[in-house]
Amino acid sequence: MTNNKEKINKQIHAQELKLRILMTNSCNQNCPNCLNDFQKKPKKGQEQFLKIETAKIAIKEYVSAFNKKYPLQIYFSGGEPTLHPDLTDLISYAKSFNCHVTLNTNGNFPDSLESDLKHFSDIIHFGTYKIDKKHAEKVKRMNGLIQGIYPQFNESFIKFYSSYNLPIKIFKDFYDNSNDYINFVEEITRKFPEANLSFRHTGIQENKGKGCSNCEKKCITLKAAWIFPDGGTSPCPQLYKHPIIYPKNSQEWFKYFNVVEKFHKK
Repeated sequence: MTNNKEKINKQIHAQELKLRILMTNSCNQNCPNCLNDFQKKPKKGQEQFLKIETAKIAIKEYVSAFNKKYPLQIYFSGGEPTLHPDLTDLISYAKSFNCHVTLNTNGNFPDSLESDLKHFSDIIHFGTYKIDKKHAEKVKRMNGLIQGIYPQFNESFIKFYSSYNLPIKIFKDFYDNSNDYINFVEEITRKFPEANLSFRHTGIQENKGKGCSNCEKKCITLKAAWIFPDGGTSPCPQLYKHPIIYPKNSQEWFKYFNVVEKFHKK
């Protein structure tokens, strides 16, 4: 049930430093509002898939750098991460270090993957942009979470997906500067008091580090090291904001994560 006293927690990520791995820039759907708005969709023949060796070194050194400082959290997304042939291997590798693993997917993957993805992921976030019975049933089978963007994710969506008793996370449209979302939050929690709802709002998160000073981009999810499909990495997902570096070995990755921590400190 939603906590009506704090529907939007401005400090929700304040004590975190995540590793966000973008497995590929390729996708098998064309969602109208992709949460990874910073990653442009590739032209045919220009798809990229992260090398498994690069990802494993990064995971190991992320754990080495932060296992006594922060909750170890690794997010796998894309593009559509289930298109990557080594996804199951990587999420199982992350779990071997007792990391909390979150998978972000559009849900458009074969049923044969369901068992492994459910087994190795702590939570699966299903990006959603339409009402779909089969989609809802898959999310239910996999103990997943529905997430979508307002205003596309409206009252009809919530009524439908809450009927499956699914957790629902609703983001504000990245480019919507109106106050309609706050009114929507108030109304929807009143109409669906028993629904398991959570909310994110662009531009009012307060967990920003000094590296975000003077940045006008209204990010929602901060405090992370981002690994891109070409193996490059940055403490910021906005590719034009900061240099992308390419660590060559374990030592360089470990040093890099200390740079990330300084970037995100206030």
